[in-house]
Amino acid sequence: MTRRRKWLRRAAWSAGGVAVFVALVAGVTAIVVAAGDFPSALLSRDGFESQRFTDRRGVLLRESPSSEARRAHWVALADNSPHLVRATIAAEDRRFYNHFGIDVAAIARAALANLVGSGGRQGASTITQQLVKLVRPRPRTLSTKLDEAILAMRLERQASKARILEEYLNRAPYGNQLYGVDAAARAYFGKPPALLSLGEAALLAGLPRAPSGYSPTRFKERAIARQQTILRLMEETGAITSADRTAATAEPLAIAPLERPFHAPHFVARVADEALRLGVKNTLVATTLDGRLQGEVEEIVRRTVRDLRGYSITNAAVVVLENATGDVLSYVGSADFKSVVNKGQVDGARARRQPGSTLKPFVYALAFERGTLTPASLLADLEVRYVAGGQEYAPQNFDTKFHGPVRVREALANSYNIPAVRAVERVGVPAFLSFLRSLGVASLDVDAEKVGLGAVLGNGEVTLVELTAAYAALARGGIAVDVRMIREEEHAPQRHRDRGVRGRVLSETSAALITNILSDRSARKASFGESSALDLPFRAAVKTGTSTNFRDNWTVGYTAAHTVGVWVGDFDARPLGGASGIIGAAPIWRDVMLALYAKEPPPPFADPTGVETIAVCPLSGARVGPACPGALTEHVPKGRAPQAPCAFHHRVHIDSQSGLLAASRCRGSNAALRTFESYPPEYLDWAYAAGRPIAPVRESPTCPPPSAQSATADADIAITFPLDGDRFAWLPDLAPDAQSIPLRARIDSTTASSMRIAGHRAVEFIVDGRTLPPVGPPFTATWPLARGRHTVVAKIGARTSPAITFDVR
Repeated sequence: MTRRRKWLRRAAWSAGGVAVFVALVAGVTAIVVAAGDFPSALLSRDGFESQRFTDRRGVLLRESPSSEARRAHWVALADNSPHLVRATIAAEDRRFYNHFGIDVAAIARAALANLVGSGGRQGASTITQQLVKLVRPRPRTLSTKLDEAILAMRLERQASKARILEEYLNRAPYGNQLYGVDAAARAYFGKPPALLSLGEAALLAGLPRAPSGYSPTRFKERAIARQQTILRLMEETGAITSADRTAATAEPLAIAPLERPFHAPHFVARVADEALRLGVKNTLVATTLDGRLQGEVEEIVRRTVRDLRGYSITNAAVVVLENATGDVLSYVGSADFKSVVNKGQVDGARARRQPGSTLKPFVYALAFERGTLTPASLLADLEVRYVAGGQEYAPQNFDTKFHGPVRVREALANSYNIPAVRAVERVGVPAFLSFLRSLGVASLDVDAEKVGLGAVLGNGEVTLVELTAAYAALARGGIAVDVRMIREEEHAPQRHRDRGVRGRVLSETSAALITNILSDRSARKASFGESSALDLPFRAAVKTGTSTNFRDNWTVGYTAAHTVGVWVGDFDARPLGGASGIIGAAPIWRDVMLALYAKEPPPPFADPTGVETIAVCPLSGARVGPACPGALTEHVPKGRAPQAPCAFHHRVHIDSQSGLLAASRCRGSNAALRTFESYPPEYLDWAYAAGRPIAPVRESPTCPPPSAQSATADADIAITFPLDGDRFAWLPDLAPDAQSIPLRARIDSTTASSMRIAGHRAVEFIVDGRTLPPVGPPFTATWPLARGRHTVVAKIGARTSPAITFDVR
């Protein structure tokens, strides 16, 4: 192409520009004045900004681009560095403060430059016109240029220069999906735009002209060359001095590598859902997450799951709550979010799973609340069968054994199943499920009749978040609290204020008693041994759980300050190779607790109110009696302590040679006083099978013949409690009707069977000549204490036991 032809083309182009210029000068002003307003909807910010999620310290967890893949954060004009404002004006529109939307002088200059060919084609768009292009992008034609000019003048008539400049700085493209100076400043320099230096501001100001071509991460030299041009323009316009330019030119520019944080993915996804539900429209969502703790917990989960692969364990989830607020401090949904094989994107913290034994504390809490049970109460851990709807249900303990009479403390601490079923039988399944829902366990939406007594053993499904929050209510002394993931109340002013504390669902006394049991290491030794993953260097309440066929295992526990819930399993619900909660979830729980308190121990649990401390017999749970070989300290609600002494232990004289009874007439050097156990009838089969120490009822053959005075006595029946010569204390500060002792008799089973006595006839106790109402097996009567010396015989048919004498003083 010849020079002439090139010149002719430029002339034609320039002629078009001049025509536009003339048209604008002649008629645009009148058109603008007569026309309508600038469409305000074009400046709407709805959907323009990306949404950022930060942890409780302000560290970015993730940024979700807008619907148009923008990463943009709106900032006020005042929150920008003055250098950036001046650099942008120098680079894009040096007469910004002097024109009315279009720059007539710039149009003429551009037309002339294009006509004579000096430096190629030149543009004359103002910042206002560029803003119009950004909010209303269209193909570049002469008519669109004219329309943009009209809109620019209308906008100038309606909006201030500051508003126009703020809109432009927040909407201009800066490359790499970054829109607006805030997103650009933070991405390229790791700082907000208010802190930009002159050199940094000049570099950013040069990017909107060609965001990809001047990208500082890809073409840093080009970006710096453009920066130098802008610094020169700033000096020429008087925006900076020569010294300022020299210093900015020499300033080293550290361009940060572009980062796209993707921390706590399951948590952020849940927060996004929560924000939508609460109507949170803020583009900056401050969450409750503790980013540092989150990193530690994620590593603990990865390490432990890797170590447990032999049990077919592929995943785990953890939730850590701050008890005082309900804030989620850590939330891990899986061991590896990116794992396709192990379905890492499934959120185990909100998946519904069978909770196993983790619901047991709540049935005992409800029983305490209703006055049905205390920690000292006995429950029968014996074989039992229930029939409902034509189906038989026979609960079994984890160790497949029966433990006879167990105190509630033992039953809960050792996670015995049968006593828990008996407890829920007492309070009722509907009441139990209702109580769980009041604690926030909304997922357990099963029908009481359908789930049955097995509800307490985890026959329904719950989420880890719900379960952890329920335990936090125990830690808070019976006050339930909503789980909170969004930290700032201004995100959703009214609806957020309505959340939080939901009120008392359990008395402080009942909650404290459950906490005391769950934090009692000695009480759980029978099932968990002297040392286990549940033991910490500080006091914590904790409970494990394992679902049917070992598909899920759990550990949930708390201190006064934090509650930690852990689920371990496989998202395909495969059995875990026999791994229980103590094997799978407990090690994670322990390590998370240790991470929480690496620097200082947790605050102690508050002293419970409404509780009294008593000494009880470990076997019977009753007050310690004279024959009890030991005692335990127990905590019970005030006014509900057991009053009667233990009736499970009694002392009997035994002939050390034969091991049989040594009657009073044969107590010589071979007779020894030994302690034996005595059980109510429902426990007798278990006691004999378990080899418990039960006293013999037959007299030793080494005893001399009975005297004439005792000719009616027969060794086939004997009084086993009280013993001859026993002494009892009358307590003047205790109500008379609360002071009594049991009278017990034994019949030799062999002789009784041959005489067709056992199970068919009753025993009568005769105290001081007064006959008490007859009693059947196990031949126990209650006698109210009375001061003085008393004589007792037991009689069955024509047979009478040797008389015994005891004193009450």
